[in-house]
Amino acid sequence: MAHLMQDSRDMTVAISALDLANGGRQLSLAGYLSGDAVAALAEVVSGEPRDLTLDLSELKGFDGPGEALLRRLRSNGSHLVRLSPFIALMLASDPDPLNSRNT
Repeated sequence: MAHLMQDSRDMTVAISALDLANGGRQLSLAGYLSGDAVAALAEVVSGEPRDLTLDLSELKGFDGPGEALLRRLRSNGSHLVRLSPFIALMLASDPDPLNSRNT
C-alpha cells in the first residue's frame, strides 16, 4: 500500500507499508511530512496494529504538526527507526525550548 500526498511546498510524502513476520507493520515515509500529509499519516496509523514501526530513513523534514504526530506516535509505543542525524536531533530536542529555562 502506498499513499502519495502533496503539501503546500509542492513536495510529496510517500507512505508505504510492509507486514512484518512478528505480526507488526512497518510504514516507510519518504519526503516532507507537512500539511495534508500529516492528516493522511494519522489516518493510516489509526488502523494499524499496536506494534508499529516507522522507517524514517527517507524522511527529509517535517513541519510543527508533523513533528507533533511523530512525537505522539513514539510516546504511544511506535518504533521510529533509521532516522537521519537531522531528524533524530529534531525529535530529540525539547519541542518547547522555554520549558527547559531556569527562571
